[in-house]
Amino acid sequence: MKISITGDLGSGKSTVAKQLSKDLGFDYVSTGTIFREIAKEYGIDVLKLNKLALTDTSIDNRVDGKLKEYNQHPTDLIIDSRLAWHFIDESIKIYFEADPLIAAQRVFSDDSRKNEQEYTDINLAYQALQDRKKTEIQRYLERYGVDCDHIDNYDLVINTSLSDVPTICDLLAKMIANHSGTQVAKYWLDPRMLYPTENIRLLARE
Repeated sequence: MKISITGDLGSGKSTVAKQLSKDLGFDYVSTGTIFREIAKEYGIDVLKLNKLALTDTSIDNRVDGKLKEYNQHPTDLIIDSRLAWHFIDESIKIYFEADPLIAAQRVFSDDSRKNEQEYTDINLAYQALQDRKKTEIQRYLERYGVDCDHIDNYDLVINTSLSDVPTICDLLAKMIANHSGTQVAKYWLDPRMLYPTENIRLLARE
């Protein structure tokens, strides 16, 4: 079984993918690591490498070529990658989304992100994430004709804004175990993300 996980920057996809691989005993691969290594070779941050990749096709070719090789991976695998859902022939395709401000706060507070752009305040982090997402969407549309931001590409979409890693991993483990069984809802989010459209006191009187 192969599971491809992608999503918004700062949505926690890498953290969840690593933990889920441990919980399930699956192998783990991250193309983000490959991308950061290339950025280090060029002596630039990831945002600048993304913009450079708009004109330098060799960057994507290196990453995508390595990704395609995992179609032949002999054991269960979780792939943390922007385009694994597109390049891996058969996988459970999962997308993580997060409120942009929450995502920016996560990235701003994460000291483990090496060789990425440094932010002096949360507003700069927010803008940088939006710029990077826009750049990546543009690049993949032009190069592969796919919109990685469109939820129809995925089997499951999870909003991680208010959910912790153990909760998400537990949910995914149960869904993966029942993958060949009954269908589950495609979109999942914490109930606190919902806003009432009618006054609950008035509804209760009925």
